[in-house]
Amino acid sequence: MDKIFGLPAHPLLVHIPVVLVPLALLGALLIAFSARLRARLGWTVAVIAVLGGLGAVLAAGAGESLEDRVNETRTLEDHEELGEIARLMGVLFAVVVVAFVAGEWWLRRRAARVSSAAAQEDPSAPASPASSARWMRWLVPAAAVLMLGVGAGATYAMVDAGHSGAKATWDDKANSGGERDDYDKRERDHERDGYRDDD
Repeated sequence: MDKIFGLPAHPLLVHIPVVLVPLALLGALLIAFSARLRARLGWTVAVIAVLGGLGAVLAAGAGESLEDRVNETRTLEDHEELGEIARLMGVLFAVVVVAFVAGEWWLRRRAARVSSAAAQEDPSAPASPASSARWMRWLVPAAAVLMLGVGAGATYAMVDAGHSGAKATWDDKANSGGERDDYDKRERDHERDGYRDDD
């Protein structure tokens, strides 16, 4: 996707992951250690995380299309590398959130099934309710910590890539001003270094 309404798509698409990935992290914080909130918000947070990851993929793809039409600078190269990391982290965070929500939902259903089978004294029940509760007691918090760690990394990657993109854009605009800008830059450099010409 190169353009949206005649404008370069990349600067527009980057807003999807920049907004949704931190929002998904906030949702992940809410559902991480509360079964009640997980039951109410879990799948909503998962959808937001998936949309954020998809947005990161679209933004990075649009950025790759745009890079052929802009001046290549060191700052832009840094932005491209950080954009790749942001895309990877956005997708990884989406996968981890979906796995957390789906896994916890499955464990809850399994525990309910085991409890029901134990109540009916079914000899084919795979485990006792106490052993299922033990699984839930350590596995869900461990997965929650992993999800929050990946979410924090993904959010940082989005902010870092966004900052480097803004810097690359600003540097490109500042460097395209022609000779007057070059003259002003030389003057600033001379003043900074103490070589100001008083003539």
